[in-house]
Amino acid sequence: MTTVRMTADVKDDRRVVLTLPPEVPTGMADFVVTVEPQQTEHPPRRGVPAAAVLGIGAGTASPPDDETVKQWIHEHRTEKYG
Repeated sequence: MTTVRMTADVKDDRRVVLTLPPEVPTGMADFVVTVEPQQTEHPPRRGVPAAAVLGIGAGTASPPDDETVKQWIHEHRTEKYG
């Protein structure tokens, strides 16, 4: 078995011409193609940095307990569905 490793730049037409060296025997061949993803820069981040909004929903009072939340859900469902 002969192993040949080559690197090619794949253009927009997706065609690659492969010319094997003369020492490669003729006959059936198996080709495995690996395409590495292009190295691209990350797009600019949108929005506001997390540090700028950290604690934006924090209030001065303590959070509601489970019973209060259940009561709010019950009231909402009663208003919506009767």
